[in-house]
Amino acid sequence: MSDDFAAPLDARRAELRRFLRGRRRTTSPEVLGLPLASNRRRNAGVRIEELCAAAGVGITWYSALENGRPIRMSQKLLDAIASALAMSADERRYLFALAAPRDQPLPPAETIRGVLIALAENVEFGPAYVVDDRWNVLGWNAFAGTLFGFAPRGGGNLVERMFLDPSLRAIHLSWPRIADELVAVLHMNYAFAYEPARFDAFIERMRAASAEFAERWEAAGVRAMAPKRMRVAHPAYGTLTLETVGLQQSEHWHDRGSDWLIVQRHVDDGGGDSSDGDSGGASTSSA
Repeated sequence: MSDDFAAPLDARRAELRRFLRGRRRTTSPEVLGLPLASNRRRNAGVRIEELCAAAGVGITWYSALENGRPIRMSQKLLDAIASALAMSADERRYLFALAAPRDQPLPPAETIRGVLIALAENVEFGPAYVVDDRWNVLGWNAFAGTLFGFAPRGGGNLVERMFLDPSLRAIHLSWPRIADELVAVLHMNYAFAYEPARFDAFIERMRAASAEFAERWEAAGVRAMAPKRMRVAHPAYGTLTLETVGLQQSEHWHDRGSDWLIVQRHVDDGGGDSSDGDSGGASTSSA
């Protein structure tokens, strides 16, 4: 990655603005070493001048950045902002991806999608399915088809179904948390979208179709895909705790949108519903 970044496209600047404002407004002044008692403030979070002082960056430059103006951004300055806001590793990755130029060559048209679908169809120990970066379901095995209602009408889009399909929503015993995590991972996918224009159009459709989705999209949460556990209750299978992992199709596609093979297995954890770590994950958020 070069030291200087070109200005992102308009839609990506808007997302960068949303993300930075959200993180600044949800950051406690104490993170910057400011005592809460001595800071009377109308709005939550830290002020722009406070953040700039802590990061050692100019107020004019940062204000332009947060307002989505087309400016030059260096890796050093972005890293200073990320450090001042105590961003997680996932949030840093998201920030740098949004700011990076998108003129790199696209991955080759030939993919191993067919191989992934064949693998999913032949998994026997639990649900398995293949999704793209917008969570369109491309293929699945019989277990997943029955559990999540993929067959016989087709997999559809898991984000859309999680918010708009009562039958899929009803089987998730912790739907609000699962929905939060799903949108947080969708944010990460957005930064690395293979087809940015289609991704933008999809997000706008979802914002218009679901107020619950729109509210979550405006939140600042960003998560990468990681192993996860969740609980579902289904008429045919009863209550299951599913341990889930997402496998990306190829390292060659790292940092560009790609397909994922989602594999799940039932585990006996005493009825728990928790992640394997703080990073969360898309794999269980989706179904």
